[in-house]
Amino acid sequence: MALKHKNDIAERFSKAANRYDDIAAIQVTLANKALAHRQHCEGVVLDIGCATGQHTVRLGANVYGLDLAMGMLQKAKHSFGSRAAWLNADMDALPFQPHSFDQVFSSMALQWSDSPVQVMREIHRVLKPTGNATLLIPVKGSFHQLYSAYKTLGLAPKLNSQLSEADWLNAIKYSGFTLKNTDIVVETDTFTNLVALLSSISKIGAASSDKADRAPLTRKTLDALSAAYPLNKGGYFLLDYRCLLVTLEK
Repeated sequence: MALKHKNDIAERFSKAANRYDDIAAIQVTLANKALAHRQHCEGVVLDIGCATGQHTVRLGANVYGLDLAMGMLQKAKHSFGSRAAWLNADMDALPFQPHSFDQVFSSMALQWSDSPVQVMREIHRVLKPTGNATLLIPVKGSFHQLYSAYKTLGLAPKLNSQLSEADWLNAIKYSGFTLKNTDIVVETDTFTNLVALLSSISKIGAASSDKADRAPLTRKTLDALSAAYPLNKGGYFLLDYRCLLVTLEK
């Protein structure tokens, strides 16, 4: 991913920071599931993609929250102060010495990495020899209802493509980790209309990293997408988040 794309991602998430906790309910639900799977840790913990820090401060007394978006970190500092050390940095080039952490945690963030192998190698590098990691990562199959609607119309989806769980599991293997547990977690968000659904993706900063893809859809295209969208029996628009949840040991 080019530097300008990463800067764009950081800018979008920064703009979403002040309202993020109010609109990211499904992200909170998924993070709670990841937290429930992590081992208790009395040592030094790193949270990659910490966002507003609401989960970071639950990780222990000696924790670092890292995020690419300065706006998210400013929100975290305002909310939680010195309960964690807050760092603005890139997950693909972690600014730490080898063997710095007893545990790494990340929820709904690693999909923004340049390379699954690169970020996994970085996590492996900064973990102590007996360290462990709990990671929750969106994978292919997320937003499949929206992809289906675009496909029905013969349109290119205005979404970031997700890697498969196999891609991530291969990266884990190549990075030297021992895979202790793996699971697929699916959470479904529900909307009364397509505009609200698309807005939910945009408002949290998670729209396509391509600026051209973020141009507003025409009313004609919105109406066509809405008609093509596979509704549930109640007539609601559903949006699935499909995530790989892994626990790793170095």
